[in-house]
Amino acid sequence: ESGGLPRVVAETVAWLDAHVAVKNTEGLFRVRGDPIRIQECAARYDRGEVMPLKGCNDVHTVGGVLKHYLALLPEPLLTFRLYDSLLAVAAVPAQSRRILALGSLLDNLDL
Repeated sequence: ESGGLPRVVAETVAWLDAHVAVKNTEGLFRVRGDPIRIQECAARYDRGEVMPLKGCNDVHTVGGVLKHYLALLPEPLLTFRLYDSLLAVAAVPAQSRRILALGSLLDNLDL
């Protein structure tokens, strides 16, 4: 773990943040990466290998590794408890008000 984050989260987010291509990638988490590479990288994380993202050079594949991990969580990242509130925030038309409301909701996460 890194600063309270699971290693897979810290490293995939850092990888995505460090690659310029990510900033220009539409549908980063919507477009599916290479499923074989995603499984290989996830397995390397499970085994505790030193460089689990080695060979994962595609932004969609690295994003897929992160999505794979998040899908395995017993409860969604934004929790069932906040689901209705998140839907209400998504319906706020003004972006500035929506951002403030989302910030308030995130303060209620059990981290």
